[in-house]
Amino acid sequence: MENCCYDYSEMMVLNMVRAGLFGELVHAECAYNHDLREILFENANEGLWRRRHHTLRDSNLYPDARTRAGGPLYEHQSRR
Repeated sequence: MENCCYDYSEMMVLNMVRAGLFGELVHAECAYNHDLREILFENANEGLWRRRHHTLRDSNLYPDARTRAGGPLYEHQSRR
C-alpha cells in the first residue's frame, strides 16, 4: 500500500471512519496535491518544463492520482 496511507492526517481520518463519524461512506474522491508554486516560477531547471507541462494540460496533472492518492480511500472503503 502507498506510504501516504500512514501519515497523521490519513490515520486520523481512518480512525474517524472506523468510529462511524461520517456515517456510511458511499462516495469518495481523491487528488494528488503537490504545491509547486515556487518551482513553477523559476526561470531555470525544473520550473521550465513543469510550467510548460501545466500550460498544455487541463485539470488533473497527475493522471495516476487514482492509484497514488487513492490508497487511503481504498483503505476507508474496505472498512465498510
